[in-house]
Amino acid sequence: MLLQIMGIVDVLAAILLTLNYLGFGFSLLFYLSIFIVIKSLLFFDGIVGVIDLIGGLLILWVTLFSIQLYPLITGVLVFWYLQKGFLSLVG
Repeated sequence: MLLQIMGIVDVLAAILLTLNYLGFGFSLLFYLSIFIVIKSLLFFDGIVGVIDLIGGLLILWVTLFSIQLYPLITGVLVFWYLQKGFLSLVG
């Protein structure tokens, strides 16, 4: 059950990050990024935890300072969280 909730959070973060990049700001993205950072610190297990921590901090940076990342970085983060969320929901 906890794995599915974390998967939903990852998919929701990817969707909101995409919408934020397109110009739609959501305050929920700020809270999701804090949750992702906390989750990555709790389940710090190698490269996956490091990538989650970096991604969560980048999303937090985007929401706090209202800036845009390069499209490639945004695309990689969106792909990372979508595939991670999908695998959490399926597995």
